[in-house]
Amino acid sequence: MYRDKLGIYLNDHLAGATFGIGLAQRIAHRHRHSARSADRQRICDKIAQDRRSLIEVMDALDVPAHRYKVSGGWVAERLGRLKPSGVLYRCSGLSTLIEPETLLRLAAAAAVFPPGARSVTPDSP
Repeated sequence: MYRDKLGIYLNDHLAGATFGIGLAQRIAHRHRHSARSADRQRICDKIAQDRRSLIEVMDALDVPAHRYKVSGGWVAERLGRLKPSGVLYRCSGLSTLIEPETLLRLAAAAAVFPPGARSVTPDSP
């Protein structure tokens, strides 16, 4: 019973991480020529590393990744690009204000798995 709940929990985080890395990559790419581009890319890389760590933890615990949840995170990020601002092909002014906050929140959420969690084994308590 607890193993099922752990699988649900980890797969939900994997879906969120999939959403987050897509969003972070898009934001970093959009602002690649700005003065803060290195900071945005560093956050993007951190989120990607944390997603890889999550997959390693899931593998170590023999928790299978559910494709429908990973796909759902990917699709949700793509659908999030559609916005009712009337601006389809370029960034609206509001996006420029919201994106740095979103990246910081994604980086904080990705920190769920600290470095010590990467050494988890199925025999760990």
